[in-house]
Amino acid sequence: MGRENTVYLYGRVDDVRIKVDDEYHLISGRMAIRTIRRTYSNKQHMLLGQDRWDRPAVYSRNEHILTEMKEVDRGDMVLIKGTLCTADTARKFFCPECNHEQIEPKAVAIYVDPIFIKVIEHNDDISEEEADELIRKNFEISNQVYLLGTVCREPFDERDYVRDEERNTDRFQFQLASKRIRRIREDEPEKIVDFPWCKCYGEEAVKHHGMLHKGSSVYIDGAIQTRKITLSTICEVCGETLTKTGIATDIVPYHVEYIDKCGEPFEPVDIEDVIEDDGSIPN
Repeated sequence: MGRENTVYLYGRVDDVRIKVDDEYHLISGRMAIRTIRRTYSNKQHMLLGQDRWDRPAVYSRNEHILTEMKEVDRGDMVLIKGTLCTADTARKFFCPECNHEQIEPKAVAIYVDPIFIKVIEHNDDISEEEADELIRKNFEISNQVYLLGTVCREPFDERDYVRDEERNTDRFQFQLASKRIRRIREDEPEKIVDFPWCKCYGEEAVKHHGMLHKGSSVYIDGAIQTRKITLSTICEVCGETLTKTGIATDIVPYHVEYIDKCGEPFEPVDIEDVIEDDGSIPN
């Protein structure tokens, strides 16, 4: 496999929604896929870790893919190949006290833009329990991400590296700029770079925290992690505290290959040296 931004998903469709216009032309399609992966267990190998269920989002505006999505039902078992993408998205809060709708600064949404969808089993032929057992037996192919990118912002100790004393573990996050090899025609022509967040845990967090800086180039073999989060803000009209639940999506590396400008000491580069005026990443 070349060094390309590629995702493979094998799992059960938890949700599928197709959007059409007034004339019933296909506009977009979104699916949530129930997948499984194994977490690391202390110093042990991944295979000895615990089962972790995730629900990566699959989204497309491609007419050919949408035609295939129309044939997919909730509960179907599917195999998907696609590209890991990111998009800026707004967070909306509604205040029950003054009925004010508040839009917070943009966040980064991570999704898979599919180039291949195949239904392996229809929901009429397999129960939910049978589907989960089948996913468990094939966990090696259920949730795979291969990603080449450059760290696009300097990780901050107080925000991006956390020592959890209660759980006796470490967490480290960094954001990548990943240049697209595959052009997605439905996106704007200037959209050629994605910016996913990556999260590491335990000894891997300690190791990568000491090696990665703005300008570090890495190749990641990992998986998509989804998790429920609680978001909060203050209403800008009446001062009421507003909360809502949401889903955060990250990339969890199984292996990080250091390619360039990794380790200490070296002088971190400016973001302008990583991303050029046209949004591309220098070779």
